[in-house]
Amino acid sequence: MIRFYANFEMGINATKRVIDYADVKTEPKDGDEPPASWPSAGVISVDNLTVSCAPELPPVPKKLLFTLKSNEHLNDALERMHPGSSNDTSTSFALNAPVSEGGGNFSQGQRQLLCLARSILQQRKVLVLDEANSSFEMETDGYIQQAIRSEFGGNMSSLLVIARRLSTIADFDCILAMGTMENLWNWEPPKELLAIKKGVFWELVNQSGEKAPLERTIRGEQQYSEVPIANMNDRRCR
Repeated sequence: MIRFYANFEMGINATKRVIDYADVKTEPKDGDEPPASWPSAGVISVDNLTVSCAPELPPVPKKLLFTLKSNEHLNDALERMHPGSSNDTSTSFALNAPVSEGGGNFSQGQRQLLCLARSILQQRKVLVLDEANSSFEMETDGYIQQAIRSEFGGNMSSLLVIARRLSTIADFDCILAMGTMENLWNWEPPKELLAIKKGVFWELVNQSGEKAPLERTIRGEQQYSEVPIANMNDRRCR
């Protein structure tokens, strides 16, 4: 009987979601197609942005205002890392490996590597990375961070990064640290954010479990940790 009611509740919730999606209005497709060279400069401007996950939920962020210039990097540090334990599986694929539609024949980690390689080849002015290292253990993530800094650093591209691992963005030019309360956000270089005692970023650093190395990186006393290149063929992802 308990299983029946649990399945019944799941069916009701699934039906509600289908109805919600069916009622979503199609956005009009207006405006001209941007030219092939767009954007010509790596500048991102957000002016008075207010969004929410659902109509009944309060907006977060609210009235967000910032500009990302072509010589800056941005990280949206929303939450501290809560790593889980899982078994990694070794991966090996060559450049001539077949790719099915949507990369369905690759794992999530392999698809992320392919997307990063494609971005490096295209050399985009603006690059958005949303949890780009979420499917990798620390060693493989080290290679990814090195590639990002060598291929997109030096004012070549503007990086908009959403990350949980503070160590991957501690050396960025600017960080957007957002809290849960209305209008609680800070947009400053990491060194200035760390100086705000009891601030959002200050709390994240203190709760990260790697406070000392983070502070050294933020103060410019050390660079992002590098992994031994000799072990590159042993990289693993899931």
